Amino acid sequence: MRLSPRARDAEFLAVLEPIRHASSGLVCDMPSGGGYLADYLWPGLDYLAVDPATDFFVEWSKPLQRLAAEITKVPLADQSADFVISLAGLHHEPSLPRVFGEMRRLLGPGGRVVLADVAVDTPPARFLNGFVAEHCPLGHDGHFL
Repeated sequence: MRLSPRARDAEFLAVLEPIRHASSGLVCDMPSGGGYLADYLWPGLDYLAVDPATDFFVEWSKPLQRLAAEITKVPLADQSADFVISLAGLHHEPSLPRVFGEMRRLLGPGGRVVLADVAVDTPPARFLNGFVAEHCPLGHDGHFL
C-alpha cells in the first residue's frame, strides 16, 4: 500500500456503500489489518480497529483507535458498535460462526454488518494461495468464502 496507496480504492468504497447514509456512529473494522479503511470514512464516523496481529499497529503513521484482540472475543460491551465491517480478512479465521456471533453481539440496534472477502476458486483466491503463498515470507493459506 505504501507504493500504491490508492490501489484498493474500489474495495474500500464498495464496502462502505451500504452505510453511506450514516452521519454518525462507531465503525468497528475487524480484522482491521493495516487500518486502511479509516482513510475512507467521512466526518461523524468514529473508527475502531480490531486485530489480533499487533504488527499491523506498529506500521501505522497516524493515531487510530485500536484494540489488539481476537475477533471472536472482542473486549467491548454488547451493542457497542453501530457498524461492523470486515474486508478481506475473514479467510484467515478458522471459525466463522464464532466470528459472526461476536459481530452480532457487538452490533447495536439498527446497526449493520458489512462483509467482503475473496470467493473460493476465483483468480484472487488462486493469486493469494499461489503467488503470495510462494513469494511472501509469511506465506498465505486462505480459506475462502
